[in-house]
Amino acid sequence: MDQYPPHQLIEMFISECDVSDISKRQYTFNLRRFFRWVTANDIPFEELRKVDILKYKQTIIDAGLTELTNANYMSTVCMFFKWCDENDIHHNITSSIRVNKNYHTFRKASLTATQVGAFLSSFNRKTLIEKRDYAIALLMVMNGLRRVEIYRMNIEDIITHGDGYVLSIQRK
Repeated sequence: MDQYPPHQLIEMFISECDVSDISKRQYTFNLRRFFRWVTANDIPFEELRKVDILKYKQTIIDAGLTELTNANYMSTVCMFFKWCDENDIHHNITSSIRVNKNYHTFRKASLTATQVGAFLSSFNRKTLIEKRDYAIALLMVMNGLRRVEIYRMNIEDIITHGDGYVLSIQRK
């Protein structure tokens, strides 16, 4: 197996990932965290074994992170070692490592009516910019619009329909 420095391994792996740029950034972050742990524990990459991956997994669990975050970190490490094995860089020492995919501890919840009221009442509406910001916030909370959908919106997306107006949304 060839010896590569961690940053080069990460770059090589990321360059072959067929995922969005956001996912690539997340994978890079996750792998840098993993390699910091490897370095802090003075384990040469080529000597990493399954027991080391299990210790890393326990370190993440002990850090008190959410199950979703734990799974995110471990999934990336597992994908990375699968890629390493496919490229004859390192054996896949994660093939039998379990990654919890049942995240019952935390889910994003909708805002309550009280929270929406407090949020919307926090806006000043004196200037045109403040009125615009309020309108954007109102669109988001009343229609479930995402930030990216607001970002992509432009004046041509507002069309007349009968006696009213319709907003055309570009979904993810």
